[in-house]
Amino acid sequence: MKRILLLTVWLVWLGFNAGIAQTYTVVTNVKTPNNSTVQDVRSLTSSDLSYSSQQLAALAADLAANYGAELIEPPSYKYNCHAYAWHVSEGGSKVWIGYTTGNVTAEDIYWTDGSYVEVPESYATKVSYHQDGNHSAIRLNSTWYQSKWGQGGVVKHYPNNVDPIYQPSKTKKFYVRKTAFSISGSNSICSSGTVTISPTPTSYSWNCSSNLTLSSTSGNSATFSKNSTLGGAGWVSIVSNGIEVVRKAVNVGTPAVTITGPSSTPNGQYATFHAVTPTGANPTGYQWILNPQLNNNVYSTDTHAMDVAFYTAGNYQVVCRATNSCGQGEYTTMNVNVYNTSSYSLAYPNPASASLTVSFNPELVAQTRVSLQTGAATAAARRTFALDVKLYDRFGTLQRQALSAGEEVTLDVAGLPDGIYVLHVHDGIAATPEVHKIIVSH
Repeated sequence: MKRILLLTVWLVWLGFNAGIAQTYTVVTNVKTPNNSTVQDVRSLTSSDLSYSSQQLAALAADLAANYGAELIEPPSYKYNCHAYAWHVSEGGSKVWIGYTTGNVTAEDIYWTDGSYVEVPESYATKVSYHQDGNHSAIRLNSTWYQSKWGQGGVVKHYPNNVDPIYQPSKTKKFYVRKTAFSISGSNSICSSGTVTISPTPTSYSWNCSSNLTLSSTSGNSATFSKNSTLGGAGWVSIVSNGIEVVRKAVNVGTPAVTITGPSSTPNGQYATFHAVTPTGANPTGYQWILNPQLNNNVYSTDTHAMDVAFYTAGNYQVVCRATNSCGQGEYTTMNVNVYNTSSYSLAYPNPASASLTVSFNPELVAQTRVSLQTGAATAAARRTFALDVKLYDRFGTLQRQALSAGEEVTLDVAGLPDGIYVLHVHDGIAATPEVHKIIVSH
């Protein structure tokens, strides 16, 4: 009966269009979901097939009687089975994929570039018939496939009820979009946690960040353990055929905090600092410390942000740690320089024992640069702008010296005798240097 059907089908599909010669032009803009270019694609430039409603009804009746199938779209020279399954059904234009005779791999790019991943049939939306059959279809459900039969129509059919030329009895492969996959389960791994992949690829392996170790697998689930010394942001992923299919961010252990905020701020103003934690850390509390606090005012020390009103210039440490379901994390620190807006530089620690750090008011440094560029300074002075830092002992003898273009400098005072010293900072413009009293004490 099917041989009779084939004859009838081709009489209906092609008999009424005898003598039509098809011409095509090369198309290079057909892309996979991962933006790979699909090769050997053509677009019809000549007239397409045309049928009356009676002819289409006869074709539909033959398909129903002999294949138990349903005609969905009329025959067309514009596109073939591969184009329909992988491109047209996803909203793409009607083209012919794998136009060259004998090209049975043009559509392979849809899975070799990772756009689609091989899965068991029950999860699939796309079907690739055996390469010998050179046919593609979409899977509607557990009963029905839908595909275009060559230059014929789009047909809704049972998986193996297709033209024998497609060799439906041979092994098929099944695919689903990469975006269909997800990993569920633990968002925070304290000591160990279990995650699950869905749907399940035909072949895959688990991977993870360096602060986790894969402990065991069971079915489509995996258990990961925290490495003894590493925490913070982490991830687990699924790899299929060398391509990462999906990744899930997890927090590992107690929350690791990163502090954001100004590292240098004017005295007499507010500064805000934020605690940033990895995805999935889910902090339940924070602890902030300003060291030393002195007469500065600190606000909101139990939230993700801390505000500080600075009233004393100097060098400070902003300290924070967070708590989540895994426990209390380690302290994280950030150094902050608070400067007087009328002061060019700040020297600390004072007293100093091993080294003396000199930092500079960035606003005044910027103003000096502008003055040099727009004022009466010589071209040589503009080219060689530097802050001259000198440390003298109480007898006026130069003990240490450094030049800075505005960056922080450090003077080694470990070998100097205990006592009182004088620090000069000169910008090359002012008539006199800025002077600081420095104590060296070992």
